[in-house]
Amino acid sequence: MKLLHTLPLILLLTGCSQYRANYYNKRGTELWRAQQPGLALAEFRLALSLNPGMAEAYNNLGLALMDLGYDEEAVEAYRSALRLEPGLAAAHYNLAFLYDELQMVPQAIKEYENAIELEPGDALANVNLATLLHRVGRSVEGLPYARRAVALTPEDASAWMALGRSQLAGEVWADAEGAWRRSLALGGNPRTCNRNLAEALRAQGELEDAEALLRQIVREDPDDATAVLALGRVLFAAGDFAGAIEHLEQATRLRRELTEAHRLLGQVYYRLGQPDSAMASLRRVLEIDGADVAALTDMARIYRDRGRWEEAEALLVRALEARPEDVAALRALSAVAGRDAARAEEAARYAAMADALE
Repeated sequence: MKLLHTLPLILLLTGCSQYRANYYNKRGTELWRAQQPGLALAEFRLALSLNPGMAEAYNNLGLALMDLGYDEEAVEAYRSALRLEPGLAAAHYNLAFLYDELQMVPQAIKEYENAIELEPGDALANVNLATLLHRVGRSVEGLPYARRAVALTPEDASAWMALGRSQLAGEVWADAEGAWRRSLALGGNPRTCNRNLAEALRAQGELEDAEALLRQIVREDPDDATAVLALGRVLFAAGDFAGAIEHLEQATRLRRELTEAHRLLGQVYYRLGQPDSAMASLRRVLEIDGADVAALTDMARIYRDRGRWEEAEALLVRALEARPEDVAALRALSAVAGRDAARAEEAARYAAMADALE
Protein backbone atom coordinates (compact mmCIF):
# COMPACT_ATOMS: atom_id res chain seq x y z
CA MET A 1 0.00 0.00 0.00
CA LYS A 2 2.82 2.44 0.80
CA LEU A 3 4.35 1.79 -2.60
CA LEU A 4 1.10 2.83 -4.25
CA HIS A 5 1.35 6.26 -2.62
CA THR A 6 5.02 6.81 -3.32
CA LEU A 7 4.80 7.71 -7.02
CA PRO A 8 1.93 10.16 -6.63
CA LEU A 9 3.80 11.89 -3.80
CA ILE A 10 6.80 12.43 -6.09
CA LEU A 11 4.47 13.75 -8.76
CA LEU A 12 2.88 16.15 -6.31
CA LEU A 13 6.30 17.55 -5.48
CA THR A 14 6.94 18.22 -9.15
CA GLY A 15 4.09 20.75 -9.17
CA CYS A 16 2.71 19.30 -12.40
CA SER A 17 -1.06 19.89 -12.33
CA GLN A 18 -1.74 17.25 -14.96
CA TYR A 19 0.03 14.52 -13.01
CA ARG A 20 -1.67 15.58 -9.81
CA ALA A 21 -5.07 15.63 -11.51
CA ASN A 22 -4.46 12.12 -12.86
CA TYR A 23 -3.52 10.96 -9.38
CA TYR A 24 -6.69 12.31 -7.77
CA ASN A 25 -8.83 10.92 -10.58
CA LYS A 26 -7.23 7.49 -10.18
CA ARG A 27 -7.63 7.58 -6.41
CA GLY A 28 -11.26 8.64 -6.76
CA THR A 29 -11.88 5.72 -9.11
CA GLU A 30 -10.41 3.30 -6.58
CA LEU A 31 -12.59 4.75 -3.81
CA TRP A 32 -15.69 4.60 -6.00
CA ARG A 33 -15.01 0.95 -6.83
CA ALA A 34 -14.62 0.36 -3.09
CA GLN A 35 -18.17 1.73 -2.70
CA GLN A 36 -17.08 4.96 -1.03
CA PRO A 37 -18.72 7.53 -3.34
CA GLY A 38 -18.50 10.40 -0.84
CA LEU A 39 -14.72 10.11 -0.58
CA ALA A 40 -14.45 9.51 -4.31
CA LEU A 41 -16.42 12.68 -4.98
CA ALA A 42 -13.85 14.80 -3.15
CA GLU A 43 -11.01 13.25 -5.15
CA PHE A 44 -12.72 13.86 -8.49
CA ARG A 45 -13.35 17.48 -7.54
CA LEU A 46 -9.70 17.88 -6.62
CA ALA A 47 -8.72 16.47 -10.00
CA LEU A 48 -11.02 18.93 -11.78
CA SER A 49 -9.76 21.87 -9.76
CA LEU A 50 -6.30 21.08 -11.11
CA ASN A 51 -7.45 20.21 -14.65
CA PRO A 52 -10.93 21.57 -15.54
CA GLY A 53 -10.59 20.11 -19.01
CA MET A 54 -10.42 16.50 -17.85
CA ALA A 55 -13.45 14.80 -19.43
CA GLU A 56 -12.78 11.46 -17.74
CA ALA A 57 -12.90 13.07 -14.30
CA TYR A 58 -16.26 14.68 -15.09
CA ASN A 59 -17.58 11.29 -16.16
CA ASN A 60 -16.33 9.72 -12.92
CA LEU A 61 -17.75 12.63 -10.94
CA GLY A 62 -21.13 11.80 -12.45
CA LEU A 63 -20.87 8.21 -11.21
CA ALA A 64 -20.18 9.34 -7.66
CA LEU A 65 -22.98 11.90 -7.75
CA MET A 66 -25.40 9.24 -9.01
CA ASP A 67 -24.50 6.92 -6.16
CA LEU A 68 -25.12 9.74 -3.69
CA GLY A 69 -28.52 10.55 -5.19
CA TYR A 70 -27.55 13.87 -6.79
CA ASP A 71 -29.10 13.08 -10.14
CA GLU A 72 -29.33 16.60 -11.57
CA GLU A 73 -25.72 17.30 -10.70
CA ALA A 74 -24.74 13.96 -12.25
CA VAL A 75 -26.49 14.85 -15.51
CA GLU A 76 -24.53 18.11 -15.64
CA ALA A 77 -21.28 16.28 -14.92
CA TYR A 78 -21.85 13.90 -17.84
CA ARG A 79 -22.80 16.80 -20.09
CA SER A 80 -19.61 18.57 -19.08
CA ALA A 81 -17.62 15.46 -19.97
CA LEU A 82 -19.27 15.33 -23.38
CA ARG A 83 -18.75 19.02 -24.06
CA LEU A 84 -15.06 18.40 -23.53
CA GLU A 85 -14.94 15.07 -25.34
CA PRO A 86 -18.03 14.31 -27.47
CA GLY A 87 -16.63 10.89 -28.38
CA LEU A 88 -16.43 9.65 -24.78
CA ALA A 89 -18.65 6.57 -25.11
CA ALA A 90 -18.67 5.88 -21.36
CA ALA A 91 -20.23 9.29 -20.65
CA HIS A 92 -22.92 8.70 -23.28
CA TYR A 93 -23.67 5.31 -21.72
CA ASN A 94 -23.77 6.64 -18.15
CA LEU A 95 -25.96 9.56 -19.17
CA ALA A 96 -28.31 7.15 -20.96
CA PHE A 97 -28.49 4.97 -17.86
CA LEU A 98 -29.33 7.97 -15.68
CA TYR A 99 -31.92 9.31 -18.12
CA ASP A 100 -33.50 5.85 -18.07
CA GLU A 101 -33.62 5.95 -14.27
CA LEU A 102 -35.23 9.40 -14.44
CA GLN A 103 -37.79 8.09 -16.98
CA MET A 104 -36.52 10.53 -19.62
CA VAL A 105 -37.04 7.91 -22.31
CA PRO A 106 -36.32 9.80 -25.57
CA GLN A 107 -33.09 11.20 -24.11
CA ALA A 108 -32.06 7.77 -22.80
CA ILE A 109 -32.64 6.14 -26.18
CA LYS A 110 -30.62 8.83 -27.94
CA GLU A 111 -27.67 8.52 -25.57
CA TYR A 112 -27.64 4.72 -25.78
CA GLU A 113 -27.61 5.08 -29.57
CA ASN A 114 -24.70 7.52 -29.29
CA ALA A 115 -22.78 5.13 -27.05
CA ILE A 116 -23.36 2.21 -29.42
CA GLU A 117 -22.39 4.24 -32.47
CA LEU A 118 -19.06 5.01 -30.79
CA GLU A 119 -18.57 1.49 -29.38
CA PRO A 120 -20.75 -1.07 -31.23
CA GLY A 121 -19.11 -3.83 -29.19
CA ASP A 122 -20.52 -2.57 -25.88
CA ALA A 123 -22.78 -5.53 -25.10
CA LEU A 124 -24.34 -3.90 -22.04
CA ALA A 125 -25.37 -0.79 -23.98
CA ASN A 126 -26.99 -3.02 -26.61
CA VAL A 127 -28.87 -5.05 -23.98
CA ASN A 128 -30.03 -1.94 -22.13
CA LEU A 129 -31.26 -0.23 -25.29
CA ALA A 130 -33.16 -3.34 -26.41
CA THR A 131 -34.70 -3.63 -22.92
CA LEU A 132 -35.68 0.04 -22.83
CA LEU A 133 -37.29 -0.15 -26.26
CA HIS A 134 -39.28 -3.17 -25.04
CA ARG A 135 -40.52 -1.25 -22.00
CA VAL A 136 -41.90 1.54 -24.17
CA GLY A 137 -43.63 -0.80 -26.62
CA ARG A 138 -40.97 -0.69 -29.33
CA SER A 139 -39.62 -4.20 -28.88
CA VAL A 140 -39.20 -4.94 -32.57
CA GLU A 141 -36.88 -1.93 -32.92
CA GLY A 142 -34.71 -3.49 -30.23
CA LEU A 143 -34.16 -6.68 -32.21
CA PRO A 144 -30.85 -5.70 -33.91
CA TYR A 145 -29.41 -4.53 -30.58
CA ALA A 146 -30.45 -7.74 -28.83
CA ARG A 147 -28.98 -9.84 -31.63
CA ARG A 148 -25.69 -7.96 -31.39
CA ALA A 149 -25.62 -8.41 -27.61
CA VAL A 150 -26.10 -12.17 -27.98
CA ALA A 151 -23.35 -12.32 -30.59
CA LEU A 152 -21.01 -10.41 -28.29
CA THR A 153 -21.88 -12.27 -25.07
CA PRO A 154 -23.46 -15.62 -25.97
CA GLU A 155 -23.28 -16.82 -22.36
CA ASP A 156 -25.18 -13.81 -20.94
CA ALA A 157 -28.72 -14.72 -19.91
CA SER A 158 -29.87 -11.09 -19.99
CA ALA A 159 -28.86 -10.77 -23.65
CA TRP A 160 -30.96 -13.81 -24.53
CA MET A 161 -33.86 -12.37 -22.52
CA ALA A 162 -33.66 -9.14 -24.52
CA LEU A 163 -33.61 -11.16 -27.73
CA GLY A 164 -36.56 -13.27 -26.62
CA ARG A 165 -38.66 -10.18 -25.85
CA SER A 166 -37.93 -8.64 -29.24
CA GLN A 167 -38.71 -11.90 -31.04
CA LEU A 168 -42.00 -12.29 -29.17
CA ALA A 169 -42.99 -8.78 -30.23
CA GLY A 170 -41.98 -9.59 -33.79
CA GLU A 171 -44.03 -12.80 -33.63
CA VAL A 172 -41.00 -14.93 -34.44
CA TRP A 173 -42.39 -17.57 -32.14
CA ALA A 174 -40.02 -20.50 -32.64
CA ASP A 175 -36.94 -18.26 -32.35
CA ALA A 176 -38.39 -16.63 -29.25
CA GLU A 177 -38.95 -20.05 -27.70
CA GLY A 178 -35.30 -20.90 -28.34
CA ALA A 179 -34.10 -17.62 -26.85
CA TRP A 180 -36.09 -18.08 -23.65
CA ARG A 181 -34.95 -21.67 -23.28
CA ARG A 182 -31.35 -20.54 -23.73
CA SER A 183 -31.74 -17.77 -21.16
CA LEU A 184 -33.23 -20.25 -18.70
CA ALA A 185 -30.32 -22.65 -19.24
CA LEU A 186 -27.86 -19.81 -18.57
CA GLY A 187 -29.44 -18.93 -15.23
CA GLY A 188 -32.00 -16.34 -16.26
CA ASN A 189 -34.82 -15.58 -13.85
CA PRO A 190 -36.92 -18.78 -13.96
CA ARG A 191 -40.27 -17.07 -13.51
CA THR A 192 -39.60 -14.48 -16.22
CA CYS A 193 -38.18 -17.05 -18.61
CA ASN A 194 -40.97 -19.57 -18.12
CA ARG A 195 -43.69 -16.92 -18.37
CA ASN A 196 -42.34 -15.73 -21.71
CA LEU A 197 -41.59 -19.25 -22.87
CA ALA A 198 -45.24 -20.07 -22.19
CA GLU A 199 -46.28 -17.15 -24.40
CA ALA A 200 -44.11 -18.46 -27.26
CA LEU A 201 -45.60 -21.93 -26.82
CA ARG A 202 -49.17 -20.56 -26.71
CA ALA A 203 -48.61 -18.67 -29.95
CA GLN A 204 -47.42 -21.90 -31.58
CA GLY A 205 -50.51 -23.77 -30.40
CA GLU A 206 -48.68 -25.80 -27.75
CA LEU A 207 -51.34 -24.96 -25.18
CA GLU A 208 -50.86 -27.88 -22.78
CA ASP A 209 -47.16 -27.14 -22.34
CA ALA A 210 -47.87 -23.44 -21.93
CA GLU A 211 -50.57 -24.15 -19.35
CA ALA A 212 -48.28 -26.46 -17.37
CA LEU A 213 -45.56 -23.81 -17.13
CA LEU A 214 -47.99 -21.09 -16.05
CA ARG A 215 -49.74 -23.27 -13.48
CA GLN A 216 -46.37 -23.99 -11.93
CA ILE A 217 -45.62 -20.26 -11.66
CA VAL A 218 -49.06 -19.50 -10.19
CA ARG A 219 -48.72 -22.32 -7.65
CA GLU A 220 -45.43 -20.82 -6.48
CA ASP A 221 -46.80 -17.26 -6.43
CA PRO A 222 -50.59 -16.90 -6.62
CA ASP A 223 -50.18 -13.11 -6.60
CA ASP A 224 -48.21 -12.98 -9.84
CA ALA A 225 -50.83 -11.05 -11.82
CA THR A 226 -48.93 -11.31 -15.09
CA ALA A 227 -48.77 -15.11 -14.87
CA VAL A 228 -52.41 -15.36 -13.81
CA LEU A 229 -53.37 -13.22 -16.81
CA ALA A 230 -51.25 -15.37 -19.13
CA LEU A 231 -52.89 -18.52 -17.79
CA GLY A 232 -56.31 -17.01 -18.42
CA ARG A 233 -55.24 -16.22 -21.98
CA VAL A 234 -54.08 -19.81 -22.55
CA LEU A 235 -57.30 -21.26 -21.13
CA PHE A 236 -59.33 -18.96 -23.39
CA ALA A 237 -57.36 -20.18 -26.41
CA ALA A 238 -57.99 -23.78 -25.29
CA GLY A 239 -61.74 -23.17 -25.12
CA ASP A 240 -61.93 -23.43 -21.30
CA PHE A 241 -64.04 -20.32 -20.89
CA ALA A 242 -64.92 -20.94 -17.24
CA GLY A 243 -61.25 -21.36 -16.34
CA ALA A 244 -60.36 -18.30 -18.38
CA ILE A 245 -62.93 -16.14 -16.57
CA GLU A 246 -61.74 -17.40 -13.18
CA HIS A 247 -58.12 -16.46 -13.83
CA LEU A 248 -58.78 -13.23 -15.71
CA GLU A 249 -61.01 -11.98 -12.90
CA GLN A 250 -58.32 -12.98 -10.41
CA ALA A 251 -55.80 -10.97 -12.44
CA THR A 252 -58.03 -7.88 -12.28
CA ARG A 253 -58.36 -8.27 -8.52
CA LEU A 254 -54.59 -8.49 -8.17
CA ARG A 255 -54.01 -5.49 -10.44
CA ARG A 256 -57.05 -3.44 -11.32
CA GLU A 257 -55.26 -1.42 -14.01
CA LEU A 258 -54.39 -4.57 -16.00
CA THR A 259 -56.31 -3.55 -19.10
CA GLU A 260 -55.52 -6.71 -21.03
CA ALA A 261 -57.28 -8.84 -18.42
CA HIS A 262 -60.45 -6.70 -18.64
CA ARG A 263 -60.26 -6.73 -22.45
CA LEU A 264 -59.89 -10.52 -22.59
CA LEU A 265 -62.81 -10.90 -20.20
CA GLY A 266 -64.85 -8.86 -22.66
CA GLN A 267 -63.85 -11.22 -25.46
CA VAL A 268 -64.68 -14.32 -23.42
CA TYR A 269 -68.11 -12.98 -22.45
CA TYR A 270 -68.76 -12.04 -26.08
CA ARG A 271 -67.91 -15.58 -27.19
CA LEU A 272 -70.31 -16.89 -24.53
CA GLY A 273 -73.11 -14.71 -25.92
CA GLN A 274 -73.13 -12.35 -22.93
CA PRO A 275 -72.77 -8.92 -24.57
CA ASP A 276 -73.79 -6.94 -21.47
CA SER A 277 -71.01 -8.54 -19.41
CA ALA A 278 -68.62 -8.03 -22.32
CA MET A 279 -69.57 -4.36 -22.52
CA ALA A 280 -69.02 -3.90 -18.78
CA SER A 281 -65.50 -5.33 -19.04
CA LEU A 282 -64.67 -3.17 -22.06
CA ARG A 283 -65.95 -0.05 -20.28
CA ARG A 284 -63.52 -0.79 -17.45
CA VAL A 285 -60.70 -0.90 -20.00
CA LEU A 286 -61.67 2.51 -21.34
CA GLU A 287 -61.95 3.95 -17.83
CA ILE A 288 -58.28 3.08 -17.42
CA ASP A 289 -57.17 3.92 -20.96
CA GLY A 290 -59.65 5.79 -23.11
CA ALA A 291 -57.49 5.26 -26.20
CA ASP A 292 -57.28 1.46 -25.98
CA VAL A 293 -57.80 0.60 -29.65
CA ALA A 294 -58.69 -3.07 -29.16
CA ALA A 295 -61.34 -2.23 -26.56
CA LEU A 296 -62.84 0.50 -28.76
CA THR A 297 -62.99 -1.90 -31.71
CA ASP A 298 -64.50 -4.71 -29.64
CA MET A 299 -67.12 -2.38 -28.17
CA ALA A 300 -67.96 -1.10 -31.66
CA ARG A 301 -68.60 -4.71 -32.72
CA ILE A 302 -71.20 -5.10 -29.97
CA TYR A 303 -72.91 -1.88 -31.04
CA ARG A 304 -72.92 -3.10 -34.65
CA ASP A 305 -74.52 -6.37 -33.54
CA ARG A 306 -77.26 -4.32 -31.90
CA GLY A 307 -77.76 -2.12 -34.94
CA ARG A 308 -76.42 0.97 -33.20
CA TRP A 309 -74.33 2.02 -36.17
CA GLU A 310 -73.66 5.65 -35.28
CA GLU A 311 -72.26 4.71 -31.87
CA ALA A 312 -70.17 1.96 -33.45
CA GLU A 313 -68.77 4.39 -36.00
CA ALA A 314 -67.92 6.97 -33.33
CA LEU A 315 -65.92 4.35 -31.43
CA LEU A 316 -64.06 3.26 -34.56
CA VAL A 317 -63.19 6.86 -35.38
CA ARG A 318 -61.75 7.18 -31.87
CA ALA A 319 -59.75 4.00 -32.43
CA LEU A 320 -58.25 5.35 -35.65
CA GLU A 321 -57.46 8.69 -34.03
CA ALA A 322 -55.43 6.75 -31.48
CA ARG A 323 -53.86 4.43 -34.07
CA PRO A 324 -54.43 5.49 -37.69
CA GLU A 325 -52.93 2.30 -39.10
CA ASP A 326 -55.03 -0.20 -37.14
CA VAL A 327 -56.21 -2.75 -39.71
CA ALA A 328 -59.10 -4.15 -37.64
CA ALA A 329 -60.57 -0.69 -37.04
CA LEU A 330 -60.18 0.24 -40.72
CA ARG A 331 -61.99 -2.92 -41.86
CA ALA A 332 -64.77 -2.41 -39.31
CA LEU A 333 -65.20 1.21 -40.38
CA SER A 334 -65.32 0.12 -44.01
CA ALA A 335 -68.14 -2.28 -43.13
CA VAL A 336 -70.05 0.45 -41.29
CA ALA A 337 -69.67 2.96 -44.13
CA GLY A 338 -70.53 0.28 -46.69
CA ARG A 339 -74.09 0.03 -45.37
CA ASP A 340 -74.85 3.34 -47.05
CA ALA A 341 -74.62 3.30 -50.84
CA ALA A 342 -73.78 7.00 -50.79
CA ARG A 343 -70.64 6.16 -48.81
CA ALA A 344 -69.41 3.35 -51.07
CA GLU A 345 -66.34 5.33 -52.11
CA GLU A 346 -65.48 6.02 -48.46
CA ALA A 347 -65.91 2.35 -47.57
CA ALA A 348 -63.64 1.35 -50.44
CA ARG A 349 -61.01 3.82 -49.27
CA TYR A 350 -60.93 2.32 -45.78
CA ALA A 351 -60.71 -1.18 -47.23
CA ALA A 352 -57.85 -0.15 -49.53
CA MET A 353 -55.98 1.38 -46.58
CA ALA A 354 -56.37 -1.86 -44.64
CA ASP A 355 -55.18 -3.91 -47.64
CA ALA A 356 -52.09 -1.74 -47.99
CA LEU A 357 -51.18 -2.29 -44.35
CA GLU A 358 -51.48 -6.09 -44.42
